[in-house]
Amino acid sequence: MPYKTGETPKIGDHVKNRVGRIGIVIEIQQGFGEMIDDKLTIKWDDGSVPIWDYFAGDFSLISRAREG
Repeated sequence: MPYKTGETPKIGDHVKNRVGRIGIVIEIQQGFGEMIDDKLTIKWDDGSVPIWDYFAGDFSLISRAREG
């Protein structure tokens, strides 16, 4: 399931949650089925320990690393 801004999650994406906290996606656990949300592991920019199992639909994409 995509971010709330519509993009498919990718490792390295800079994302923002509902309260404005910013982090980088370091792992994606893909959900299976139409209504299952992908779960993300986020490394927070404020230096907090990475946390896993956030739903992708709770985040907005800020920027994406260039490919190639």
